[in-house]
Amino acid sequence: MANNMLLVTQCHESNTDSFILPAGYDLKTTATSSVVSLPVIDMSRGRDEVVNHGVSEQVLRDMEAVCEFFQLPAADKAEFYSEDKSKPNRLFSGTTYETLGEKYWRDFLHLVYPLPAGDTKDWPHKPQRLR
Repeated sequence: MANNMLLVTQCHESNTDSFILPAGYDLKTTATSSVVSLPVIDMSRGRDEVVNHGVSEQVLRDMEAVCEFFQLPAADKAEFYSEDKSKPNRLFSGTTYETLGEKYWRDFLHLVYPLPAGDTKDWPHKPQRLR
């Protein structure tokens, strides 16, 4: 696998300071977007419980399979890594966006979907339930 994947790169040795978020930096509360509008929940009358926001149990299980992929050893993901943007299914790294002067670097698993039924031959073989 290329040595620029986040999982094999030591940030303090290979990245400029703009890629290193300061200690205590909370991307969830610091990064904002004018494209996304989130509802405000008034908690002044007590507590409310919101469960899954309408996301089905199957979708949640499918997302767990993606998480399992990222937890695999680097060697298991190596064959799937590619910087070739013309490949529809690939693992790649390094996309950034600005967060108040800091850069956020991520690893991505890009899988084309929808696809013809059963046509997952170019998808990762592990974990099996990802297919």
